Amino acid sequence: MTKNNSEVMVAHVNDWMNSGLTIRDFAHKIGVTKGKFSYWVSKVKASNNIPKQFPQFIDLGSVTNNIKFEDNLPQKTLPSQPQMVLTFPSGLVLKIYS
Repeated sequence: MTKNNSEVMVAHVNDWMNSGLTIRDFAHKIGVTKGKFSYWVSKVKASNNIPKQFPQFIDLGSVTNNIKFEDNLPQKTLPSQPQMVLTFPSGLVLKIYS
C-alpha cells in the first residue's frame, strides 16, 4: 500500500473511531466492504497509528442550589434513582442526581 493510501486508511479508521458507528455502518458509508474495513482497522491498530485520544468534556452548565440548610431543617436526601446516567465507551458510568 502506498503512503497516500495508507494515510487515507488511517484517516478513515480515525473517523470511524470518533463516529460512534459500527464497522459495518461506517464501511457502507464510505463505500467499502465490512471485511475490507475490518482489515484496515486491524492494520491501523497493529501499527500503533491510533492517535492518543484525550477526554472530551461537555459543559453541562452550572447548577446552583439556593437551598440553605439550617440546624432545625431536615437535610435534603438524594433521590434513589439518578436523574441522568452517562455511559462512556471506556465503560465509565457517571450518575447524576438532582
